[in-house]
Amino acid sequence: MTNFERITEIGRLVAEIVESVDEAGNKLALAKERAETVALLREACGEFGDNEWPDNLYLPDVIEKHLLRAINATLRSEHPTS
Repeated sequence: MTNFERITEIGRLVAEIVESVDEAGNKLALAKERAETVALLREACGEFGDNEWPDNLYLPDVIEKHLLRAINATLRSEHPTS
């Protein structure tokens, strides 16, 4: 293997490591963001909806089924039409 080939291989390996670190950092950031979002949804659902959902539930389902439905029901009962 020539020096050029060695340097090229080292460069490729470094690029893979950097990509792996970036990917891990992104995953960590997403996990932190989700945990913070779940905590805020727990507060909102505790006050305005229900907390009968697991932490790993798809977040749009949490919002729709455990928060917005309860808010909509409250609004309908407070402001009935006709």
